[in-house]
Amino acid sequence: MTIEAPRLPPAPAALTADDLLAEPEEGVWTDAVLRGVRIPGAVLEDARFVDCRFEGCDLAGVEFVRLELRRVEVVDCRLSGVDLGAARLHDVRFAGSKLDDVNLRGVQGERVAFEDCVLRGADFQKASLPEALFTECTMDGADLRRASLVGATFLGTDLTGIIGVDGLKGAVLDRNQALSLSLHFAAALKITVLED
Repeated sequence: MTIEAPRLPPAPAALTADDLLAEPEEGVWTDAVLRGVRIPGAVLEDARFVDCRFEGCDLAGVEFVRLELRRVEVVDCRLSGVDLGAARLHDVRFAGSKLDDVNLRGVQGERVAFEDCVLRGADFQKASLPEALFTECTMDGADLRRASLVGATFLGTDLTGIIGVDGLKGAVLDRNQALSLSLHFAAALKITVLED
């Protein structure tokens, strides 16, 4: 899977917190970099970002209503408790970011990557992220029930504490990951495993 990077101009616009809390021109923010922006707990409706990069931002608890991200990078950001429910994500890369307790329920994504991210308690229920890439992520308590992760690859990611192994149907795991989930798979299939 190749994720298309943001097509940023040589001198991209620099957006501020005030810019985000105001109405964007023509309903979309484009060709912009957001550095160190802090808007914890804000509500952003119909936010659409195209060819943008977020760096070191604090978006904890932000409620995004009808969010769309296209060719966006989110690097070293805090997104704890963010509501991304039903968002549309295309060519999106999250790297080195904290997404614990994030709501990704019902997200529709194409070419999405999570690299070195904290996804503790993340809610992926009914999310559709085919061929997503999870590299070196922490996913303890992440809820994958009824997620569609066909072709998603989990590299160096510990899955032992996840909820809902049914969401891994069609995913790509290494041997150690599959073995560590064996009791979860047995429980999902209602197999009784006897103690030695």
